[in-house]
Amino acid sequence: MWVAPWTRDAGLGPLRDTLVLTAITHDDGLVAELVAEPSIGNVYVGDHPTYWMESGLPHDGYLAEFLMRCKSVIRD
Repeated sequence: MWVAPWTRDAGLGPLRDTLVLTAITHDDGLVAELVAEPSIGNVYVGDHPTYWMESGLPHDGYLAEFLMRCKSVIRD
């Protein structure tokens, strides 16, 4: 987990490629931009723990799947 200051002037670049992002904001426009950014996995708005899941919500897999990738090589 990282907690970092961020301003709108910085743009979404520093927030890209995020598994879970918590936005403590009342800015609905910002929330819409975060949700529309394809490299941000989940957006939590307000005071919600990032481990919280409700049944029926899509599951993103496990942290190891996000941090690592599998690759096979087959040779003769």
